[in-house]
Order: sequence, then C-alpha cells, then structure tokens
Amino acid sequence: MSADMTSGEGLLLTGLGLMCSAIAEMQYTLHKDLCRYHRQVASAKPINSLSDLVDLRPQLPLYVAVKGKASLKKTAKLVKIESSTEEAVLLQTEATQHVRRQYWRLWTFGAEKSQYNTITTDWKLDDDSGFCLPVIDAQQADMLPLVDTGLHFIPETKLNTLFRTVMNLGGATAPQYELVGTQKESKGLLLGTQLHAFGEAATERDGRVVLRRPRNDKPFIISDMPGKEIIAHEKFMAQLCKANAWLVGSVGLLLLGSQVVQLGRVIWRAKLNWQGHQRWRAQQRRRALHRRTQGTASHGSGGGPHDGSGEGEVLAGVCVICLHDVSDCVFPACGHMCTCLGCSHTLSRCPICRSRGHAIMVYRT
Repeated sequence: MSADMTSGEGLLLTGLGLMCSAIAEMQYTLHKDLCRYHRQVASAKPINSLSDLVDLRPQLPLYVAVKGKASLKKTAKLVKIESSTEEAVLLQTEATQHVRRQYWRLWTFGAEKSQYNTITTDWKLDDDSGFCLPVIDAQQADMLPLVDTGLHFIPETKLNTLFRTVMNLGGATAPQYELVGTQKESKGLLLGTQLHAFGEAATERDGRVVLRRPRNDKPFIISDMPGKEIIAHEKFMAQLCKANAWLVGSVGLLLLGSQVVQLGRVIWRAKLNWQGHQRWRAQQRRRALHRRTQGTASHGSGGGPHDGSGEGEVLAGVCVICLHDVSDCVFPACGHMCTCLGCSHTLSRCPICRSRGHAIMVYRT
C-alpha cells in the first residue's frame, strides 16, 4: 500500500472491506443452513422396498428415503409431449399475455405474465413390489425434474379486440393497448422416470400410506438423482459456501487490515509531529529563561562582563526534566538541586547520579 494514499482511496478500500465481510457473513450463514439441510437429508431412514412401509405403519409418520418409478393414477391429468411419444403427468401451467401498448402514438410490443398455476395431480411411486406409494403436493418438492410438455399460442379474437377498442374510445382510464394473444406453457413429470424421494411417510384418514411434505420443516426432495448423490451434492454445496466465506472474508480482512495499518501510520506521524512541537516549545522556553537569567546577572554585576557564568551555569538553575521551571528541589543523598517541585514528585532517584532518595524543596529567604 502506498503511504500517501488519498482519503478517497482509503474510503473505497474500507467500503470494499466491509462489503466483503458482509458477503462472507452471508456465505457462512448459508453454509450453516446447508449443513443443517445436509444433516436432515442424511438422517432419513432408507427404505429398500416400498412394501416395507406396511411393516412400519405403527411408526408413522417417519422421515424416509424411498425410490421408485413415477406411475399414473386414474384421476391424474395425462398429457402427451409434443414431437415425442412419451407421456407425462401435468403438474404446472403458465399463461403469458402478449400485448401492444400505445405511447405517444407509437405501438410497442411487450409480454405480461398473467397467470401461474400449480395443478394438484394424483400420481404415485411404484417399484414392482406390489405396493404403490401415493405422492401428495409434489409441486412443493425441491429438485423436481419437470419437462416442458407443450407450448401453445392462442391469438386474441376480433370481438374481444373490438370491445377493448370501444372501451378505450369511451374515455376509460386504462391505457391504450391491444391484446395480441395468450401463450400457454405446461410442465409435467415423465411417466416411468426413476425417482428418489426424501419426505414424510404418513397415514391418511382413509388409512392410506402416502408420501408428503414433512410437517417439521425437513427437506422435501423428489429428484432423478440417486439418494447418495443428493446427499453428496448437499455436502459439496455446504463446503463450497464455507470456502467462499473464508476466501471473501480473508480479502475483506486484508483490506481492512491495510486501512488499520495506514491509520496507524497517520497516528504515528501525528505523534512525531506533536513530540517535535513539544521539543520546540521546550527549546523556546529554555532560550527565554536563559535570556532572563543572563539579563539579571548582567544588572547585578554593573553591566560588565560576567566571568564564569556561561550557558552551563545558567542551565544549572533550570529543571533537567522539563527544562522550563527553576530547579528548587534538592536530593539529600547526593546534594544535587536539579529538579522543580512538579517533576520531583515522580522521581525516586536523582536524575544526575541515580542515588536513591526523594527530593525536598529548598526555600530561599
């Protein structure tokens, strides 16, 4: 870092350091959440065969890890995928309106999302063990492998267009616009897909054993990835967030540390300047006392030259500690009278010969 860094650069680096620290804290919080998520997923009881849930009926509800193929119930909505022979269970639909708006007599095209629906569909997991596990509220599951089942564009009819035109001409407050058509997109789950699910196996009121979203906020996962890969993926994401937290936090700490060092240099320079100013003031007081003492000695000798009263004799009457006040305290052990009353309170030795003892004040009458 440059010693003459400007204040703007210092503020910028400080802001970057604080921002990196905040991001590191967010990453570490996310790491803790992912670790908790990973522990909950890893705590699921593995079920090798869906028929084993019949024997575990007295222990339900239970957080389990099951696997099986997606199969269809009679009441489910079945759709065929365009340009393919595969079939899927319809789970989501999305409708987007395409409109033309008029701004300053200019028509501009745009799209507005008007409707997004999740469809409650009855489907189940089947592993050829003779027992099928119905899945409830699968739309709320994480990592759900949905595929696009169809994309349709329905143009607007002329009657509706004429009706909206008449409403706009009638002084309505709505902006001038023209509906071009509605695009509908649907998503579903392919039949026969091998799925691995983490959820709560519970008994419904009608006695059925179903798989549903856990009531204790545990993860609800339905994925086409194997269960071990899901657990390993969650562990990897937790470790990745931890590494990001350490990396970004180290950068923020480095930036803030550099600013602390820069601030220390500024304080040290200010201290050196203050000490230099104090020494300059002491030197000025010393010269003033020397001039006063020399003037007094000259008047006492009749204005002639003062032999033997040089600078060394004049300095003998000044406190050797503060170099400001007159020395009026003597150390009895050695006889040196070299400090003033204020400085003598902090001394237990003579500052000249280092002999032990406290100074006492000398009164001149």
